[in-house]
Amino acid sequence: MSEVKGQKITTGTINPACQNLQDSSDHFCAFHPNDCEEPYAWVSPEDTRSVIGTSCTCEKVRTGGCVGGFTSFICGLTPDDCIYSTFFAPASLKREHGESCRLCPESDITVTAALDGIDMIEKDILYSFGIP
Repeated sequence: MSEVKGQKITTGTINPACQNLQDSSDHFCAFHPNDCEEPYAWVSPEDTRSVIGTSCTCEKVRTGGCVGGFTSFICGLTPDDCIYSTFFAPASLKREHGESCRLCPESDITVTAALDGIDMIEKDILYSFGIP
């Protein structure tokens, strides 16, 4: 069981997902609808098994992260977690900064999570130079 800002999250909780509208095999489990940037679309928790073929338990859920500020990088759930830094949703975090986060810490993972769409994203070297 994990704790996020006073909320207990059990590994048995089923979470939502984001699925690429152009490539249905490209998907990842998500924490919040805002994690689904284009071309991803929101998949509700009750539909994840039928739409993406898996249930999104805690160890599979990707979160965004905070970049800049007092630390170079920390994982976060929403922009509210990034008081002195900038929040990036899961796909942007991986593409622009080469970082990825999961909702459950490593010690809570009892099953190795399968590769997902975030694992397939490579860091865009142009972002390192400030060129979007």
